[in-house]
Amino acid sequence: MKGGIDFGKTASDYGRHRAGFPERFFDRLFEARWVKKNDRVLDLGTGTGAWLMDVAVAGFEDIETFSFDEAVSYAHEAWRGRIRASAGVAASLPSDAVAKFDTDLTQLLARDYPDDPILVPHRVWALVARSPEAA
Repeated sequence: MKGGIDFGKTASDYGRHRAGFPERFFDRLFEARWVKKNDRVLDLGTGTGAWLMDVAVAGFEDIETFSFDEAVSYAHEAWRGRIRASAGVAASLPSDAVAKFDTDLTQLLARDYPDDPILVPHRVWALVARSPEAA
């Protein structure tokens, strides 16, 4: 892939180092009875969230969102892998630039965040809506 982003380059780092959804997320879904055991669900990366307007225009009703912040513990090695997995690093930079970035990040973590593991804030966000066909 010339000049573009290739997420295939980041798949191993992403799969190994990305923290999954916190238990509180699933607790909230079950407590609200939006999901029950053995249901099938779809995980969407929402980016800016602008797609919510499309949800409303498509006729979805009873739209509800919720979010919460969660501090996720990452070992320095895991955080470096997580950052390498981002689009701006291993998916788009040549391997020598990725190695330099990783070296620089290793030094920054050792200097500015010497405690290992570190707590990294994450925002969990979800949308629940009733489809027009369910009405």
